[in-house]
Amino acid sequence: MKNGLLVIASAVLATSSLALGATCPDRTPTAITSVAAGSLKCQDTIAKAGAKYLKTQLKTLAKCQLAGPAGSCPTADDTAKIEKEAGKGAEKIAKDCVGTAVGGLTSSYSSQDSEVISSCMLSQHNVIGARLTAVSTGVTTEPWPTASNASARANCVKTISKAALMLLDKASKNATKCISTQMKNAAPGNLTPVCVGSISGGTFVGPTDPKALDAQAKLIGKVQDLITSKCGPAQTDIPTIFACAGSSSVADLQSCLVCNGMNSMFDAMEQRYAESATFVPHAAGALQTAVNSSPAGTKLLVESGTYQEEVQVTTPNLKVVGCGGATNDRPKIQPPGTQVFGRGIRAFNVDGLLFQSLEVSGGWQSDGMFVSGANGISFIDIVGNGSDITRYAVFPVQSNNVLIELCNVEHIADAGIYVGQSSTLTVRYNQVRHSVAGIEFENSGNGQGYGNYAATNTGGHLVFKDGSLPVQLSQCHDIHHNVYEDNNTANFGSGTVSGVPTGTGMLVVSNDQSTFSYNISRNNNSLGIGLVDQGNAGLPVSESSLDQNYVFNNVFTDNGTDPDPVRLPAGAQGNFTFIAFAQTGNCQSGNVLANGMPITPTILVFGPPVTSCTVPPVPFPTCPAPPISTTTTTSTSTSTSTVTTTSSTTTTLFGSPSAAFVDRAAR
Repeated sequence: MKNGLLVIASAVLATSSLALGATCPDRTPTAITSVAAGSLKCQDTIAKAGAKYLKTQLKTLAKCQLAGPAGSCPTADDTAKIEKEAGKGAEKIAKDCVGTAVGGLTSSYSSQDSEVISSCMLSQHNVIGARLTAVSTGVTTEPWPTASNASARANCVKTISKAALMLLDKASKNATKCISTQMKNAAPGNLTPVCVGSISGGTFVGPTDPKALDAQAKLIGKVQDLITSKCGPAQTDIPTIFACAGSSSVADLQSCLVCNGMNSMFDAMEQRYAESATFVPHAAGALQTAVNSSPAGTKLLVESGTYQEEVQVTTPNLKVVGCGGATNDRPKIQPPGTQVFGRGIRAFNVDGLLFQSLEVSGGWQSDGMFVSGANGISFIDIVGNGSDITRYAVFPVQSNNVLIELCNVEHIADAGIYVGQSSTLTVRYNQVRHSVAGIEFENSGNGQGYGNYAATNTGGHLVFKDGSLPVQLSQCHDIHHNVYEDNNTANFGSGTVSGVPTGTGMLVVSNDQSTFSYNISRNNNSLGIGLVDQGNAGLPVSESSLDQNYVFNNVFTDNGTDPDPVRLPAGAQGNFTFIAFAQTGNCQSGNVLANGMPITPTILVFGPPVTSCTVPPVPFPTCPAPPISTTTTTSTSTSTSTVTTTSSTTTTLFGSPSAAFVDRAAR
């Protein structure tokens, strides 16, 4: 988000494009075509129901986030309000979308009843709203202790949230008004370039309809002006704001909001007018049957209900999207009577998969969702409860280009969200609670982790390099704008994570060339952050050093007050602990307590000192890390033996190396 925007003056219609910055990828929304005359009312009702649901959801979530505290949203009342709006929308769709009115739609909804339309459309809208809220408020909106202008920063935080809602709501209305008019006139052809627009080369290409273009231009200009006027006075504090995480200027905020707002509008238009998917009705074995019969590139919309299946996916570019998310009634993938593989969903060497709005629960003996050897894999809005049995809720390994976002996971016996032996991963806007490890990057490179909330686990976020695994990466990560608090659940894990000290915010083991910035780590009884080499961690040693980790501008407070007496040596606890036999180029700067006072790290180093730093090299000379080979063995996928739970001897993190580690490469 380093490129500025070109302001469109509302009166200047000769210019129909707006530069959004390099971070906004090209996108041409799906074609929208006119519906039959008898279906106009139904189509308009679908669009209005979707718009009202999103407006209610965004307003409700933003109000809650602005009130705080972190991790408390949505409240029970918020959820009830959002679900009530979903119910109202469903009632209106049921009234206006019956018989031939549905059959004349030009989307795949033409073959479905009104209940399917509302459940599936609003479930996908639920993801739009949750994502845009996460972007525009961040995981916390609380004050920053070292802000140079606290009131200006607070005004900017509120304005970003307000601008995001205004942009999506009004941009959708502008596009919808144009589409409705075109359909009433039975306009032929693709209405998307006429009424919606596209993104090309990082530029928003406006609609060709003059009224729609003028309306969008005025709206975008208004959003830009609002951000300039309200966030300009907070310019120096923008890096500390969790909304649009990673922004450092007014131009960055403008780019973030317009790009995300217009993409959210594109999503909404596609889901209301141009759905193209195969509906999967709830039935015994229905999910595996649908997956097996679907050609590459199929989008499946899965009805709410409980699916007691172990599902294997072998089809590339498959999208498995749950309905019912707007009312917290996502499809539940639960164990059958006898678990053969112990995994709810598994895939090996299959690229381009998307799993969205699904629940994996019921005590899977191994993993909720497991993917190995993939390129381009996304897990979005996955809900997981492992009942303290399931090892991982979301578990991609040996893969490239991994996205995990908006997942809500709890009670996992190893790591709630885990990415292993992979390259180029984005883990954002997730919440993990009551697990051993909240989030874990193990033997991976190029990890972006931001906007996450990890609380009441044993450890909030672990960044590991295990010397026993085939892929030896752990570098080029950027961990920023997360909250890790109250991670004091007694360690109930086995294998590697059994050595994590109870009460750990962040733990970094033999990782190189990475940044940890603008995080809040508090009330963790052992460590706010700990950096350690493999030898001191008791891991199999492949790399004795810990190099070029930049820890800066974080808030650490009330950590180390009741340290784990078994896994942490005396004197090693605190807000910031550094222990290494060998290290080079590590530094820290600007880390403070909640009152803004600087932190003095606990440093036990055998090698060069840990220095004070200003700005890390961006990028590091040896970054990015290379992609990994995604060809993995398929023997695990064809095994028919009943799964058994693996146990191992507990290891002491800061003790001597142990041979009792579970080899995750074999999972």
